[in-house]
Amino acid sequence: MRISFPGRAYAPVDVPDACLLGVYGPAALRSRGSVAEQLAVSLARPLGSEPLEARLRPGMRVLVIVGDRTSLDPTALLLPPLLDAVQRAGVAAKDLEILVATASRRVMTPEELRQKLGAGIEARYPVSQHRWSSWAELRSLGDTPDGFPVVVNSKIAEADFVIAVHDVVPDRVGGYTGGSAAIAQGCLGDTHSTLDVRWQAALYPATEILGIASNPIRRIIDEIARIAGLDFVVQVVLDGRGEVVDVVSGDPFAAYQASATTALQIYGVDVPAPADVVIADAGSADWDLFQAAKGLYAARLATRPGGAIILVAGCPEGVAPTHSQALRQCVQTVSRIDRDLSLGIFTDIVAGAFLAMVSRAIETPGSCYLVSQHLSQEEGACVGLTLSPSPGEALDRARTVVGSRPSVLVLRQATVVVPRF
Repeated sequence: MRISFPGRAYAPVDVPDACLLGVYGPAALRSRGSVAEQLAVSLARPLGSEPLEARLRPGMRVLVIVGDRTSLDPTALLLPPLLDAVQRAGVAAKDLEILVATASRRVMTPEELRQKLGAGIEARYPVSQHRWSSWAELRSLGDTPDGFPVVVNSKIAEADFVIAVHDVVPDRVGGYTGGSAAIAQGCLGDTHSTLDVRWQAALYPATEILGIASNPIRRIIDEIARIAGLDFVVQVVLDGRGEVVDVVSGDPFAAYQASATTALQIYGVDVPAPADVVIADAGSADWDLFQAAKGLYAARLATRPGGAIILVAGCPEGVAPTHSQALRQCVQTVSRIDRDLSLGIFTDIVAGAFLAMVSRAIETPGSCYLVSQHLSQEEGACVGLTLSPSPGEALDRARTVVGSRPSVLVLRQATVVVPRF
């Protein structure tokens, strides 16, 4: 079978039918109506919560948290009717504010922001972007009962009511995005506080976190959101075509569980067996390797021990633009990174978590290949990946590791799928 890579300049790669275990990606489900229709139904019957009209009152300061460019939800379609609903409940436009949850990524450009929010939003409401390393914009809220420090964007602490809007897809840190993660991952503090959530996730293998709605890290994330005061969510699940197939509003914890169940129907892919070689196409979530590596984590779940992974990703913005220490330290074992963090040799705990997760996914040195026209051999080597000029050349290299007629499995939109057997 000829495997092509839509949207990329690489030549297709031919895989003998006898060797191909299949091509898998997110499923397509039937939509329940337009985005506006689904949102209206969801707001009228929120899950685990009274409607907004019963919870809001005049004079309240309402903060709406939205995802950045990495979030797939159609924010521009969701915001106007949501903000109208808040105002119908008696909240004045001057008391409404929007915060973009950038996590530890770069802030969006003005054009990216306009496309994300939609026309006219910035003219009607104050809009700010979370800056994870600016202590002037952060607030410490103490610790969780387990002693985990809670440092979040100060606008969250200042608001009377906090609403989060986000898509829900499988995630290596929280199991899935959405719910409490809007705060505990999207609006977290500097690298010595709440960002430690990522490091805690890196201590677990992906099999215990990715695509599992309730997991040890989710418990921490939920507790942070409770302390910070997340009141209400609007969550969207998209299918493999990018169509909105479910909108759930209401209590952050109940809505998260419901959306995660739907998301697994779409992003959980049943594969026949672990493959000798997994070709993971990162899809559009490949601005940098920090994002594209999510495809690597998923691919490891479908690869046999000793097998090879080929990650196809553009990465036009490099490895990890806001975490340059990842390139200075390079990929190491989890225990080595942990030691360097404790000694202060490695100070960026997010970069450490990224390298630790990549290290777990690589498993065997020299077994993972990166096809990217924007990264150098040196950059790939720093994160333990061998750069290849094309998927075909990478497959040829993989054959020298796993055998001349390997079983091959292909994952489309690999950054969001969860392979299952």
